[in-house]
Amino acid sequence: MKLGRKSLSAFAIALLLLAGALLVAKRERVHISATASPGASSFKHASATKSTPKPGVTAQPAPANPTSMSAASHAVSQHQEPSAECLAARATEAAEKAALAAMTPAQVEAAIEAVAREGAEREQNLIRAAEACLGLDSEHHEQCYAAHGVPPFVVSVENEANSRQLEAELRAWAFGLASRGDARSLVAAAISAPFQNEDGETPILGHRAQPRRIPQAIDWIVRAQAQGTDDAAVQWAVANFSTWEREPGPPALLAAKARARARLAALEPDNAAAFLVSVHQEGGAGYSRADLARAAALPHYRPLEAARVNLVLDATQDMQASPTLRRVLRQQAKGNHQDQPASVACASDAELLREFRLTMAVVLTTVAMAPISMMTCQPKDLGDSTQARDDCLHLAEQSYASGNLSDRAIAAAIAHRIAPAGPARERWQQRHRRDRWRQLQRREAYLAISPYEQVGIFERAWRRGDETLAADELIVRAGLPLEPPLGWQPPPDP
Repeated sequence: MKLGRKSLSAFAIALLLLAGALLVAKRERVHISATASPGASSFKHASATKSTPKPGVTAQPAPANPTSMSAASHAVSQHQEPSAECLAARATEAAEKAALAAMTPAQVEAAIEAVAREGAEREQNLIRAAEACLGLDSEHHEQCYAAHGVPPFVVSVENEANSRQLEAELRAWAFGLASRGDARSLVAAAISAPFQNEDGETPILGHRAQPRRIPQAIDWIVRAQAQGTDDAAVQWAVANFSTWEREPGPPALLAAKARARARLAALEPDNAAAFLVSVHQEGGAGYSRADLARAAALPHYRPLEAARVNLVLDATQDMQASPTLRRVLRQQAKGNHQDQPASVACASDAELLREFRLTMAVVLTTVAMAPISMMTCQPKDLGDSTQARDDCLHLAEQSYASGNLSDRAIAAAIAHRIAPAGPARERWQQRHRRDRWRQLQRREAYLAISPYEQVGIFERAWRRGDETLAADELIVRAGLPLEPPLGWQPPPDP
């Protein structure tokens, strides 16, 4: 297997990275399994430190080598025969797997180093070009970048056409949802709606200097809230709706969001996450000490992001994809999943649509803990206040168990800095260390599992209201350890 740049496909690079991760995992299992009982899997040992194993995450045998990646990654719908493109992609993938399997561990590591060097060189070229070419007009800007070894970005006619067609399909999709008229469909329509530029034109390929919601999306949100529903997921979605503009939004939207915040607090009186959303002001600088104390006094922290995601999944469940949308989704998938070409080539229309629906559902997810992390619970904000620190730690403890990956990460990032020295700080440092490890492991796991299998894993987890279930399942299915090895320390926080 040649290591020249042109000979390495995106899939081959992904295989190399996965092979490297599995080599590391194999070394780690030597001391991970050393204290386990004979025959115990590394997953069982990794989970032994938890008081209650996570439901729904089952142990899977680790692949013996990178060629034993999940067979589901090339599954074809039983209602759709494999195309010639699918069969050809499978053959190419099999050949690259065979070439990699014939390499020794030393050759794999050398290939990974070569890929890493290329990547670092490209990154340095890009940095140098950005510094040298700053302020030039567009024509000379491209020439300057090319002189520094950075090829110009070219928008092909085909890609531009696909982008415009996708935006048109998104618009039709959103208007179809809104035509139903009920609050949940109106919210789903607003979340799914495309964006536009400041001049009102549909942007191309997502290059939006200043994106904003189409005006109808704001109207749909206002109409949804005006129906007075007791659906907490609707009120949560309205209260957190963003126009993606520099200004908070028109008066009608701001009034609807204020009403949604008040209604949310009434519907979820014991929920600290709902309370924090209800008192958050547009463009505000965080929460007051009184808000913090009141939130910490509430018995639960239940972010309603899973409910919002499921709202969109439910509303779009019976939506049909037009032939144009199916074609554009397949083209988009080829660009989004270059490291798994056979998975894309063999994906059924139903799998492509399922991925599209989940993408629409999880876009712009809300994290109630974020303002606390950034503006309320930092060490510089707490000063010498023991009560404020304890309130922050209590909320961090609750949100860490909420099932929301972002809330969990933010909670650990806050708490391990502000916890008092001793057992409390050590516990949070261990949690932070384990979470950062799993974050890195998930990057490797994404290479081992078909994107369409990943969609199924995450959709099931969202349905159960616990995103962390999917995150852990991905790592286990890839044969990677959930727990970091002895002595491993995470890279510094950004």
